[in-house]
Amino acid sequence: MMKKYIFILIMLLSVIITGCSNVNSQSQTEIETQNAQNEDNAEEKDASAASEIIVDYSESFQEINGCAILYHEPSKTYSFYNRELCETEVSPLSTFKIISALAGLENGVLKNESSKMEYSGTDYPVDAWNADLTLKEAYEASCVWYFRQVVDKVGQENMRAMLQELQYGNCDLSEWNGSGVNPLSELNGFWLASSLKISPVEQITVLRTIFGTDTPFDAEHIETLKNIMYLTELDNGRLYGKTGSSSDGKAWFVGLLDESGDRTYFAVYLDDMQNKDIISGNKAKEIAVNILQSEPKTASEKHRQINIPSARIHTIQNLQFVFLVLYITTRKHILLPSSLCTVAFPPCVSAIARTMDRPIPVPPVAVERDSSRR
Repeated sequence: MMKKYIFILIMLLSVIITGCSNVNSQSQTEIETQNAQNEDNAEEKDASAASEIIVDYSESFQEINGCAILYHEPSKTYSFYNRELCETEVSPLSTFKIISALAGLENGVLKNESSKMEYSGTDYPVDAWNADLTLKEAYEASCVWYFRQVVDKVGQENMRAMLQELQYGNCDLSEWNGSGVNPLSELNGFWLASSLKISPVEQITVLRTIFGTDTPFDAEHIETLKNIMYLTELDNGRLYGKTGSSSDGKAWFVGLLDESGDRTYFAVYLDDMQNKDIISGNKAKEIAVNILQSEPKTASEKHRQINIPSARIHTIQNLQFVFLVLYITTRKHILLPSSLCTVAFPPCVSAIARTMDRPIPVPPVAVERDSSRR
C-alpha cells in the first residue's frame, strides 16, 4: 500500500513540473507581454460593457420613498438604489426643460442663453415669471410659460424627431397641450403629469447621449445648455442639473457632476404622497448632493481590485497542489493560510482527484489546526 502512495505522489509531483504550470518554461518578458495583451483585451471588452451595483442610500433619503441611479463614467458603473422605481417610467415634469432648451437651440428657436420670450402680462403665482425672460432666467426660474412657447415654436414633428433620436422614455406627445393639471393653458404640456413618461434609468441614458463625446448635437448648443444647467462647485466637481416637482409628492433632480472631465451622471426621483409637504425639487437636489459628496472620487477608489501577477498565481497553485497531495496520501485535512485560498486549484487537480474517486476538500481559511481533528 505504501508503494502505491509513493507511486501516486511521484506521478502527481511530475504533473506539477510538466502539466499544471508552464511558467517555468516562460521568460518573464513573455509573461509580461501576455499580461499586457490580457489587459488590452479587457479594456476593449469593458469599452462597451458596464457593471451594476446595488447600493444603500437610505441614510440620504431619510425614510422618504424614492430612488437614485448614478453612472460613474470612469469606472463604467451603474449604482442603483431602489432599482424597481429606477426602471419605472413617470412624468419628467420640469426636468424636460433640458430637452426643451436643446430643441429650441437645435431648431433655431433660441440662439443662446440670452434669447428672450415675451411676457403676456398675466399675473403668475411665481414673481420671477412676470416679465420678459431670457433662456437662462427662464431655466433658473423653471418658468413653464417660457418653455411652452419654445416647444410650440419647435413644433410637434421636430420635437418628436428629437425625442426619438434621444430615445426619451415613451416618446409620447399625444397630449401635446397637456392634461389640464394647471388652470392656465400656457402652464400645461405633455411633459407635466401627462402623456410623456421616462424612467430614471432612461434619464441617465439621455444625458449621456447629449453630453457624451459622440453627441449628435451642435457643440455650441451643448455648451449653451451646460451654461444654463450649471449650479455650483462642489468639493468633488462642478454640478449641473435640473429639478422638477408636482403637488402630489413627486420630485426630480437630474444632471451630472464633472470633475476635470470625469463625469458622474445621476437621477434622483421622489414619490411619497405621505410626505408631500416636504417633497420638492430642492429636496431631491439635497439628497442627490449628499449622495454625490459621499461617493468615491476616483474609479480606483470605487472599485479596488487585487491584481496578482501570473507567476505568483502559478506558485500559489503549485503550493495548493502539494497540500492536496498530502491530503490524498494521508487522508487528513491540512489547513492552508488564507493567502493560499485566493486562487482556485488548477483544473488538472480536479481531474486527477476524480480519477481517484475522492472529493476535493475545501480548505478552511485558518492558520491553526482544527482542534476537533487532533
